[in-house]
Amino acid sequence: MVTVGPNDPVSKLVGTKYTGFPVVDVNNVVVGVISDKDVTRAVKEKGSDAKVRDYMTTPPLTVLGRAHVAEAAGVMLAGRIHRLPVVDKSGKLVGIVSRTDIFRPLLEPRKDLYDYVLKRKDVFTTLE
Repeated sequence: MVTVGPNDPVSKLVGTKYTGFPVVDVNNVVVGVISDKDVTRAVKEKGSDAKVRDYMTTPPLTVLGRAHVAEAAGVMLAGRIHRLPVVDKSGKLVGIVSRTDIFRPLLEPRKDLYDYVLKRKDVFTTLE
């Protein structure tokens, strides 16, 4: 699990394979999140001098490790987010759950449908 600190430069996040990061303090408590869109905006506005703290979303939406998957999905849908830090009762980061983590098991019993959807880009639509 890759994390960043609030005082880290956003340039550290450019070009990674990740689309978002939990922002943690020195005690590993989640204090924010920063997405690849936030990073892009930061680099355009301030270049390599931009700091994570100035572009992170705070307070972060999180879920406790004992939460039901439906609760995590509900938080993600309500917050329109793609990844959710999982924390213990003191707010320390213990993991991250993504939309893929939630949806993949729903389609695995229908492996034929899952494979079909992945191969057929024409089945995807966007609402405008």
